[in-house]
Amino acid sequence: MQCTNRRPTESLPVIALLVEEGLAHAREQLGLLAGASAKGDAVEAATLDRFSRFFADELGVQTIYEGYVVRWSREPANAHEQRELTRLRQVLAHTRATLAEGEWMIGTLKEHMARRKAVAPRSL
Repeated sequence: MQCTNRRPTESLPVIALLVEEGLAHAREQLGLLAGASAKGDAVEAATLDRFSRFFADELGVQTIYEGYVVRWSREPANAHEQRELTRLRQVLAHTRATLAEGEWMIGTLKEHMARRKAVAPRSL
């Protein structure tokens, strides 16, 4: 038996909650990454890889939610649903910006580590 939601926009509050939780988690991870980057060389490549996987996974989920918003924006919606769609678009935009900042920070740290490694004196 297939369960269908005749008005998918009824799911907006639940989706918005999930996206807001994702944004909070992304901000938390960005804070951890910023703290790790403040330590300079103390950041291990494996740690950066874990952060990178997290941000890539979140971006994948983000893309799914953005697809929902595009699809639901084409459906007739009342004023409340329009407000929910607008709020969801805003949260998605903040999430995308947070994820982009995380990816940028990871790239910057990897470049810094590569430069440090290239100029490090080699022991005999």
